Amino acid sequence: MGQDCLVIATTGRQPVDVLGPLPPNVRATDYVPYSKLLPHVDVFVCNGGFGGVQQALGCGVPLVPAGETEEKMDSTAHAAWTGAAVKLATGRPHAEDIRKTVGTVLGDDSFRSAARRLQAEYAEHDALRAIGKLVAELGEPAANAQPHNRPARLPTRPDPCGRYRRCGWSA
Repeated sequence: MGQDCLVIATTGRQPVDVLGPLPPNVRATDYVPYSKLLPHVDVFVCNGGFGGVQQALGCGVPLVPAGETEEKMDSTAHAAWTGAAVKLATGRPHAEDIRKTVGTVLGDDSFRSAARRLQAEYAEHDALRAIGKLVAELGEPAANAQPHNRPARLPTRPDPCGRYRRCGWSA
């Protein structure tokens, strides 16, 4: 990148020594709360998980996400689509690819501008309040239902994929 930077690396709760010897500008830990770290960073390199991507955008931080499992392909594609990220399109990026992509993001203010635009949009919404209101509205009819209107138990229906059993529901 040709510039000084401090790198904070997390090992996902694995021992830090799995990283081997580190350069002087790298600090490593097994875990760091995003809420403590993200307000102080210029770019966030991550695995592209939904939580990390959303927290970074909520702090106005541009991203360099990598990841190919679970929701990561979707969340990285959306972040890139907004202009706030450059996705690495692999779950195992090479160091040089990360270095070049971070340099691209740091060298182009449009990524920071897009992330800050999303931060402002996020700030306009109080998701927890909206969820609480919806839960209260949905719960009100059930609380006021007469016993003869309430189902005795969840309706029984075929569950060929077993999704209810996996999440702990039973019919």
